Amino acid sequence: MEETEFDDVVLPGVLVRILGLKARSELNGLIGLAVSFDERKQRWQVRFEEFGDLLLKEENLLPLAPDEVEELHKDVDKEETKVEQEAKVIKTRATAEKMRWFDDDKMGPIARGPSESGNDFDVLMVEERDGVEAADKIVDVLSERGVCLCEANCPHDLLGNALEEAKSLWEGGYFGPPMRACDEDTEFEAQVWKGVLYQDEERVLWINPEEQEPRIFKKMAALNSLSENMLEFCRGLGASLERKLGINFTHLWNAMLSCYTGDRKYSVHLDNPHLCGGGGEHRMPDNGLRLTLVYYINTGWDPDARYDGGGMDIFLTDPNEAPSSASAARQAKRLRIAPHSDTLAIFLSERTAHQVIDTRGKDKVFCLTMWCFDQDVMLQFLPKICEIRQSMWQSRYQEEDSGSDLD
Repeated sequence: MEETEFDDVVLPGVLVRILGLKARSELNGLIGLAVSFDERKQRWQVRFEEFGDLLLKEENLLPLAPDEVEELHKDVDKEETKVEQEAKVIKTRATAEKMRWFDDDKMGPIARGPSESGNDFDVLMVEERDGVEAADKIVDVLSERGVCLCEANCPHDLLGNALEEAKSLWEGGYFGPPMRACDEDTEFEAQVWKGVLYQDEERVLWINPEEQEPRIFKKMAALNSLSENMLEFCRGLGASLERKLGINFTHLWNAMLSCYTGDRKYSVHLDNPHLCGGGGEHRMPDNGLRLTLVYYINTGWDPDARYDGGGMDIFLTDPNEAPSSASAARQAKRLRIAPHSDTLAIFLSERTAHQVIDTRGKDKVFCLTMWCFDQDVMLQFLPKICEIRQSMWQSRYQEEDSGSDLD
C-alpha cells in the first residue's frame, strides 16, 4: 500500500510535540494542542492538559504524524478503561450510603448537617427586611463560628437557567485551568496559586461579563446575573465586617464557576493559610484573601439519595485564630453543607479550613465561588514568595558550604 505523504505544518487544532527548547529543556517531548498563532508575538498558543497554555515558536513545534496520533488515542482509551475498571472495584467495596476514599474515623464528627428539607441555615434572606441588619446578623455568626450558612432567596427560574447554562458550557468545552500560563512568570504565578487556592480546581470558568465575547455572553445570561448579585451581596457585608471583626477588603474577584464530578477526593485547606503553623521567616505570606463565598446552583439535589458529594465540610475550629495545620483542623467538629440550590456558604478565608466532599460517578455539581480581598496585600504576595525562595536557597547553600568546610 502506498503511504500518504505527511505535511508537517503547524495548524490550529493539530497535536504538536515540543522540541529544541534550551532554557526550558524539561518541556521537550511534551505533547499539546496548537490553538492559534499570535501575529504580534510570532508564537503559537499551545494548550497542555497538565498546566494550561504556553506561547512557543513554530521552530520548537513538530506536528504529530497520523500514526502517532492514532497510537496516542489508543493509549488514552486503554487508560480510561483501566480507570473505569478500578472504579468498579472501588464501588463494590463501598457501603450503600457513600463511597469513602479515606478513613472518616480520622476526622471530627459532623455536628451540623442537612436534613430531609435541606441545609441547616443560619440566615434566611427571605425573612430579612433590612440589609444592614441582615449583614450584622451574618457577621455575628461569622464571629461566633467562622462560617455562616444562608438561604439566598434567589428566584427558582433564575437558578434553573443558570444550571442549564453551566451544563451547556461544561459540555461545550468552555472550562479551562484557573490560571493560564503563557510564559515563565505566569507559569510560576499559576503554580503558586494552584498550591494555595486551586488544589481542587482542574477546570473552571470565570464569570466576567466585561471580557466575554458576544457569543459567550448570550450563553451566560443567568450566570452573569447571579455573579452580579453575589458582588452586591459582598459589598453589603464590608461595613459590618470592618466594624465588628476588623476585617477589611478593597476588591472582589469575579465569580468562578466550578464543576465537581467523577470519582475524586479533595484536600483540606485554608484559602489564605498565612496564619498557620506559627511564625518563622519561611511561613507562607499573606495572599490578601479575607472572605470566601460559595453559592450552589444544583436544583436537582435529592435528600433521599443521602449523597452530598460536591458539597462542603467546614471544620469548626476557633474562629479567632487559624488552625495550626490541616491535620488539626480535620479533628474538629464539622458543618456539612449539601450542594443544593440557593445555598450560600460564607466563611473567613484566613481562619476556616474546608474540604469539598468526595464525588463519585458522572453526577455534576456546580457552584460559584467569590473572594473578597485586600489588593495592596495581594500585590505583595508573589514578591514575598520569591524572597522566601531566595532566602531558602541561600540558607541551603550556606549549609552546604559549612558542611564542606567541616570535611
